[in-house]
This record gives sequence, structure tokens and C-alpha cells, in this order.
Amino acid sequence: EAPAAGKSLLLQLSGQGTAPPAQAAAGGGEAAGAAEDTSKIQMIPSRLDALKWPLVGGFAGIFVLGALFLMRKTAPAGMGAPEPAGKPAAGRKHAAPPAHLAEAEAHVSTNLEAIKDILFRLELRRQAGTISEEEYARERAKIEKTMRDIVRG
Repeated sequence: EAPAAGKSLLLQLSGQGTAPPAQAAAGGGEAAGAAEDTSKIQMIPSRLDALKWPLVGGFAGIFVLGALFLMRKTAPAGMGAPEPAGKPAAGRKHAAPPAHLAEAEAHVSTNLEAIKDILFRLELRRQAGTISEEEYARERAKIEKTMRDIVRG
């Protein structure tokens, strides 16, 4: 039967216990000595204990160098703080070209992607045999000329 919750239990034990033999209690037997030897644990130092602090210092140094590198990195053009009002007008003229440069780079990038796709389709047509070598050479020369014009600006 399960006891009800909140009630105390009364437990009674009866019987006789046996005491250990006198030799084992005194430590004179070999069996007791062997059992005692196995219970002792010897601690050996870790292999990295001697290198712990140099490793911590090295990682801290790498972290600091990484932080310095990230702080030193310049902000992309057009995303920096506004220019101070005390700068001459000639100094402000140099701020506009990076925006045009970014637009030009984006334009070149999209044009180069389109040319890459055209060139890929041309190569597929050549491998499939649906275009003659003469027509392939003419189309490829036209694409290469367009690519040079885009890169030159």
C-alpha cells in the first residue's frame, strides 16, 4: 500500500551485523593493503600546463591585432561622416567622383555579367555544333571588343 502524502513513516530494522576481521582492521593482510593501494589516485600535471599562459597571451595578442586591423579599415565611399564645413571647395570636389565611380563600377559589373552570359551561350552553341567556326570567331571578336570598351570606360 502506498502511504498517504504528508504522513511520517516509521521503519524498524532488526538483526545482527558482523564486524570485520581483526587483521583487516589492523592493515596487516595483503588483501587489505592491495585494496588500499588501488584507492590512492596520483594526479599528473596536464601536458599544456606549462603552455597555458603563453597560449592565452598569444590569443589575446591575435585578438588585439584583429581589432586594430578592423579599426584601421577605411569606410566605403559615401558612407563616412559628413565633411567638416571648414574644408575648401576644392577638397569637396573629390567627394563626388567616388559616387560616380561606384555607379560606374556597378554598371561595368552588370555589363560584364551580361557579356559573360552571352559568351557562355556562344560557347554552348559552338560545342553543340549549331554555329560555324567563322560565325563563332566573328561573334567572339565582337564580344571581346565590347568587353574591352566597357573595361576602358
